[in-house]
Amino acid sequence: MKRLIISIIFCVVCTKVNATTPFTPKVFKNDSWVFVAGFAWPDEDGKVLIIRTAKKTSLLSLDELGIKQIGEWSTAGSRWYQNSIGYVTSLRIKGMDSKSHLRVFYFRDRNGRESIVDLNSNKLIDPKTILKRADLDKLTISKAASLLKSNNPQDRQTAAIHLGQLGASKYLQELTNLLNDKATYTQISGKEEKTVYYVKEAAERAIQLLNSKILPNKAIDSNKK
Repeated sequence: MKRLIISIIFCVVCTKVNATTPFTPKVFKNDSWVFVAGFAWPDEDGKVLIIRTAKKTSLLSLDELGIKQIGEWSTAGSRWYQNSIGYVTSLRIKGMDSKSHLRVFYFRDRNGRESIVDLNSNKLIDPKTILKRADLDKLTISKAASLLKSNNPQDRQTAAIHLGQLGASKYLQELTNLLNDKATYTQISGKEEKTVYYVKEAAERAIQLLNSKILPNKAIDSNKK
């Protein structure tokens, strides 16, 4: 029943947002306990993210997420969630009881900036206070890797971006396979047009990052325990 109710809420929210914004909101998580989606454009109160759980609904702005707005809002600049990864998980922070866990929404943007929201208080958690940080990184790597074979080329681009930044050397072969990805868009500058193989370019950058980390230092390996 919960899943049905939340699915209905999702449809209503999407209809409302699409009617007033130029972009479709992104669903980060949708399960029986929590529904999380990003607004593509701030609402009248400057909120960009809705988090609806079985207990309450929260609306957060870029400032509340710790994301700094650069310049004026524009068609491109409004896509604060583009190529981002978001999911709900549980973690422990310093000073907590050994048996206690916080339910959080973890958000990582395309530049590697993190916003970790305590779903009980709606407050940001300082990443430096997280215990077993390596476990959180492994989970993020796993979430990114799950997008590698997506039918959506932007998902594959997202996977490449985050796997490279996180030093996930385990997926070097899969990233190498993306060098043959045919997904493109046309970039127009004046009278000139350029075909951009954006998934391939993201894979190239990721491979460069992995190689630079593998040689002088050991990269993060999601197989480590």
